[in-house]
Amino acid sequence: MTLVLNDEQRMLRDAARGFLAERAPVAHLRELRDRDVRDGMSRELWSDMVDLGWAAILVPEKYGGLGYGFTGLGLVLEECGRTLTPSPLLGTAMIGAAALTRAGSREQCEALLPRIASGEHLLALAVDEGPHHRPEVCRTAAKRTATGYEISGAKTAVLDGQVADTLIVSATVGTGDGGGVALFLVPADSPGVSMEPVMLLDTHRAARFRFDGVEVPESALLDSA
Repeated sequence: MTLVLNDEQRMLRDAARGFLAERAPVAHLRELRDRDVRDGMSRELWSDMVDLGWAAILVPEKYGGLGYGFTGLGLVLEECGRTLTPSPLLGTAMIGAAALTRAGSREQCEALLPRIASGEHLLALAVDEGPHHRPEVCRTAAKRTATGYEISGAKTAVLDGQVADTLIVSATVGTGDGGGVALFLVPADSPGVSMEPVMLLDTHRAARFRFDGVEVPESALLDSA
């Protein structure tokens, strides 16, 4: 099926292509690599992306976003792929914003979506525990407590984990037929969270995490149902 772009979408694509060609060519990634920049990204470049409205593309208008949809963000991400641009767009502006708009409570959306749109809060999805992408294999456990949950386990290859303010962590809740995998919003600076930054084969950055009895409230559960 051919994707036919409207005039506004073509303008967005062309603007993104021109901006990235000038500000973030492949040489930009190589410079970050050669300087061994721990974040693996340029905060200045991210600020400019935010000013262009890219962080707000998926965020609904009632939360301070543009509500422009997946096609618009997909066009921007495609242009980022052309130049291998490292940025939080995928982890925050797409995965984080989509997870919250689809499954977040009103309180979670009100607390985080405006800050995603403004570029001041970064998220990362922490689901993988082995060398392959198999999110259904989840040994990280969330144990019920009197006030919420206690999360213990480990995650690997967490894209943007080294810069994330909040992690979206998968963990098994309960046992037997009543058990299942759920997602939790976990502040990256929570007691019991430890992070190890790593460099991927393509020189982009990610992180490994350990969760040792990390306590989160009931409201951390990402499940609007």
